[in-house]
Amino acid sequence: MFQYAAGRSLSIRNRIGFLVDIRSGFIRDKVFNRKFALEQFDIKPVKADIWYSVPFWVRQTSRKLHAGCLKPITENMWGTFLYEPELRFIEEIARAKVNQNAWMDGYWQSERYFEDLKELIALELMPPTPEYRVSLFAAELIQSKEAVAIGIRLFEDVPGHDKSGAGGLTPFSFYEAAARQLGKKLSDPTFFLFCTSMPLIKNKLSLPGPVRYITADNGYSCPMQTLWLLSRFRYHIISNSSFYWWGAWLAERNDPGATIIASDLFPNQDTIPDRWVRV
Repeated sequence: MFQYAAGRSLSIRNRIGFLVDIRSGFIRDKVFNRKFALEQFDIKPVKADIWYSVPFWVRQTSRKLHAGCLKPITENMWGTFLYEPELRFIEEIARAKVNQNAWMDGYWQSERYFEDLKELIALELMPPTPEYRVSLFAAELIQSKEAVAIGIRLFEDVPGHDKSGAGGLTPFSFYEAAARQLGKKLSDPTFFLFCTSMPLIKNKLSLPGPVRYITADNGYSCPMQTLWLLSRFRYHIISNSSFYWWGAWLAERNDPGATIIASDLFPNQDTIPDRWVRV
């Protein structure tokens, strides 16, 4: 979603076409076997022909041979290449002037790449209202309570994943401290815990209020319905997960008064907007 938002915004500013490469980002994903899924939103992205990927793969080979020497913007016989050399907001990329074929290579995990077009991006990436009764029932509960969404990121499916440092596992103590902080503001909060698996988190957190679990074990196995639910909350406590980030960001579009507390373990320190509470 970050990649889509950054690329779409750059194309609009430069008044050029926008193609989505649905192969290169997934071909080596042997752990999760993920697939392109943005078509579930109310958008119809134009998919790049496989031949458009060839310059990208040539560039990838060159990048490995010249690691640490590549600039954010370079040009060659094929066109312009925009590369994220480090995990931070790169202003040079955001204001790039492009009038020929261009390729973007990076995560682009910062709102600042599309801040000037955030209303359009929100319109395109706002998940549709689900037909699942379980989601609609949960949405009714959210509206009737002082509901707090807690997005917990785990690494149970990633063997050998480094769980320390930026990008690592956010400790349970973070969620508890953030919940106590919100508890001072709310009179009767209910905490909705979003996670991949309920057994891994059930009764693991000490929270100042009743708890409900939003997990695949309880019928919330569709990422799109989960994202829609997240967008309905006014209060968010999120781990260093881009999925929960987008749930909170979209919630702001529905309610500008939303309060968001975010873990400081995002690899890109420019991911968390200044208006959010960074812990």
